Amino acid sequence: MSNQSIIINFPVTYILSKLVSSLINLDSYNEDQMNYTCTKLLGQFIEDIEKRKKELPYHLGVFSIYVNTHFYEMKRLFSKNTNINKNKTKKDCKHLMDVLTETDKLNHKLLNKTKKKFLENQKNKVKIENYLLSIINVRQRDARMNEYISHIYDFAYKTYNIIEGIKQIYNDEHNRLLLTESETPELFYLRNNDLIKNTCSVHIIATLSWFFNQIHMGMYNKQKSVLDIYIEKFTPENISKLIKSIYNYKKNYKKNVLNICSNVMNNVINIVESVLVGFFKHGKIFNKNNVTFSNIIKFTEITILRSKLIDILNFSIFPSLSHNKLSNGEIRQKENLICLMKNFSDKMNSYFFALKSGHLKKLFLENYEKYDMKDDTMSNSKDLYFCSKPGKYFIHKIVVTKMLFLINIYT
Repeated sequence: MSNQSIIINFPVTYILSKLVSSLINLDSYNEDQMNYTCTKLLGQFIEDIEKRKKELPYHLGVFSIYVNTHFYEMKRLFSKNTNINKNKTKKDCKHLMDVLTETDKLNHKLLNKTKKKFLENQKNKVKIENYLLSIINVRQRDARMNEYISHIYDFAYKTYNIIEGIKQIYNDEHNRLLLTESETPELFYLRNNDLIKNTCSVHIIATLSWFFNQIHMGMYNKQKSVLDIYIEKFTPENISKLIKSIYNYKKNYKKNVLNICSNVMNNVINIVESVLVGFFKHGKIFNKNNVTFSNIIKFTEITILRSKLIDILNFSIFPSLSHNKLSNGEIRQKENLICLMKNFSDKMNSYFFALKSGHLKKLFLENYEKYDMKDDTMSNSKDLYFCSKPGKYFIHKIVVTKMLFLINIYT
């Protein structure tokens, strides 16, 4: 079979081949880059905490004094500057870790003080419960107290999750610095199967998003349907051919890495294909002639919501689709994929939004919509990795270091 069979169209094939070709290269990662990462992470951490602060009510009753003191101490902590010395990288990264540690301590301090005050209130309540009017007032006050402390505990939990997310990103980047300096590619990839899987997941979603972008721009063979082109071009055989056209298999570690990558890509391709089939078969909500990356995301969300409703109500709201009910594992897998797609789309939207106004920009923004993605998922949740802060950062890194460079020639 000719190599023409693996050509989706040249821009899409170019994107996929360039991303795949970067997989096994261990790019040098030096201390200057690590220093930059630590600086950016500190800025991101402060920004995230500020967002969480704004979610708190202005008035928190008897707890306001503790919360205000907490924010004052946080402000002092964030305003501290590190002294630049010869070992700038270690100094900046140490400062980042110190800020995370101190914030965690302040968090515990806030929780302990509010807990103590809440328990004091519970004891004092008993003394005045003999009076009917007082009982009514006490109950109203208790309701407010419960609401206030609930807000504070929610803030503390989210702060803890932000800390853990930033720590994991730092650890991942620091380990990469150490491993690329001290280990061979063989050992590096043997120790990092999850890294391979996550990287290849982002790479194939980047490729598929660009495929749908080309479709939206009308750059495809209109003698065939979009679904037929997708099924014809994105096959395990074609993915394998493309990978083999870039790499040889002389080294076993390469074979293992590329097999893992190929399997992950094909899994994502199959999930998107199932969504695409549903889109065309039951796509009354969307215009079948308007197949965009953003519409595929929306339809995927609908399939998940439908499955959850079937479970809750114990019957199918859509009888014709009942045989397509998703298992819990499939739902989690699709939810993780949606987080990947949304975060990727959001990053691309930011890039295209900066372009000069015109028809091309309009098409780009229709394909890549903006999403205000929460990253409150626990950082150690592997099956929802792309919904967590480390996963969001991972996507951002690939977009800014690889994808934007590749598409620059088309914009």
